[in-house]
Amino acid sequence: MALREPVGLTHRLKTLAQSIGSKHWLEALTRSIDWKGCPMTTITHSARITRPVSYATSEGRKSSIPVGPCLIEQIDDRLVNIIWGARGQSSAALPVEDVKAAASVGNLVVLD
Repeated sequence: MALREPVGLTHRLKTLAQSIGSKHWLEALTRSIDWKGCPMTTITHSARITRPVSYATSEGRKSSIPVGPCLIEQIDDRLVNIIWGARGQSSAALPVEDVKAAASVGNLVVLD
């Protein structure tokens, strides 16, 4: 199973390895991770929610992404992260199918 690298993971690992004085430790750890299929860059698109888009929260409750500007990032082949709020303080990971359905009825419009 391929792992997706969290932002800054490599930098943090190098910093940790330097702090314990062992480059061999970092090399061994890096080789032990299956990096195949790990996107090293994330493409972000500007979009707009024109009608609230429903999603399930991590607690299992139903919530909605409000009308307004947002950013869309493809997490993997199954999930899309939608980020909204005046400072980008809110986000939700939605299945690709839900995002496509919202776009097909005009509830979500990709701007770029």
